[in-house]
Amino acid sequence: SSYNAGMFGKFFFENIANIPCSIEYASEVINSNYKKYELDATYIFLSQSGLSADTVEAMKNIKKINAKTICITNNLGSTMYDLADYPFYIDAHL
Repeated sequence: SSYNAGMFGKFFFENIANIPCSIEYASEVINSNYKKYELDATYIFLSQSGLSADTVEAMKNIKKINAKTICITNNLGSTMYDLADYPFYIDAHL
């Protein structure tokens, strides 16, 4: 799942790259006061389809505060891919 991939990313960023990191479900971003998020941070959004409604909405909320966004998806040209400042297409096949 995307959350599990986020857990791995958190481990990498904190323990290998020594960069503080946190992970949240998209619904937590949508249902919170997203203005509490840091403007100078970069936010990474994970979605296999790049079309998950809650993740797209969370990305739009973060973009409202002009923070940088990264999207990691397996769907080239998806909504999230097009919205992200830095889209990454992983081209994973089953």
